[in-house]
Amino acid sequence: MKLKNEFIYMIKKLDNSFSIPRIASIFLPPFRQGGQPEDEQFMAIALDSGATGISYILFSDNQMDSYNAVI
Repeated sequence: MKLKNEFIYMIKKLDNSFSIPRIASIFLPPFRQGGQPEDEQFMAIALDSGATGISYILFSDNQMDSYNAVI
């Protein structure tokens, strides 16, 4: 079995075993040209289950329009 097919099989098996909660909210800091201040380099996602996760984000100035289109 190819690796791709093995991953598809594992995902389908997990999908039958777990319920993935919906995203309740997403926090994205404002975009700052020239670099984000240290306390604005993270985003957060909250799920309906109450779980929350954070992630470091790093964007260059030429990505400002795409970033602002999302928020």
